[in-house]
Amino acid sequence: MANKQETTYWREQTNLIEQQFNEKNRQFFDDFRSYLLLSSLFYDEHKVTEQVYAIAMDLLEAQTHGEEAQHYFGNDPKGVADELLANTPKSNLKERLKLAYLAVGISWGIKFIADFTKQGPLVLNLLDYLLTGLVTVLAVIGIFAIISKTIYQKKGTSKVIRFGSLWLVVSGWIGLSLLINLLTPNWWLLTIVFPFDVVLVGSLLVAAIVFVVSRKEKAFYPIVFLLGVFVLLGCLQKTMAFYHIGDPSWMTGGCLTLLVVGFLIFLWWTRRVMKEQ
Repeated sequence: MANKQETTYWREQTNLIEQQFNEKNRQFFDDFRSYLLLSSLFYDEHKVTEQVYAIAMDLLEAQTHGEEAQHYFGNDPKGVADELLANTPKSNLKERLKLAYLAVGISWGIKFIADFTKQGPLVLNLLDYLLTGLVTVLAVIGIFAIISKTIYQKKGTSKVIRFGSLWLVVSGWIGLSLLINLLTPNWWLLTIVFPFDVVLVGSLLVAAIVFVVSRKEKAFYPIVFLLGVFVLLGCLQKTMAFYHIGDPSWMTGGCLTLLVVGFLIFLWWTRRVMKEQ
């Protein structure tokens, strides 16, 4: 916990220091920090953030004496960053898997909600989920690698290469995910019938709300709200279908209206949170 608090403190202080740089030094330092952080996927985040903070302090002092960032870093800032990483301890397995947990969790959450909103009982293809998680991890690693490798290329060239490479990675991830969803054989199926599917999804949603609110992660409030809208729609559809309540056309129209209203609230809330932060 102490390391996490120190990491947050150093990150905030670095942001404050960066605001004191002149425009040229700020751009140079921003590229340097971006490259260092994006290249440190498997390194100790606490140590890397500490080093970035120390460099920002040194650069600010150099600026007060009239020294430019390019002179301070030399002609090879990428080499300086690589040397720093070479002398930085690797992160432990738990830290390395943290980003993978987050990426896989988000992809599984989206897939789980999509499966839940389908007609009939909740059917989970476990092999499908396993392959989707693997593809997601590979996509995240590819995205980090592309961004870090193109930071110190020529500005015009780097933007084109970065956009094209990211487009290919994201398109490949979406395409493979769709193929996995369509072609994965039904070998490991888990079926959860009504009302146990509703109870399970409702419990998971409540747990997610409690977790996000308890940690005061305001950036995730709009996402949890939108997930709640999808869960509510799924619960209504399954309940009404099970008890044969309501006209199908009325139910479809009502669900679409609720979805549109929920999405508009999500956009408004997201914009508000971004302004606050």
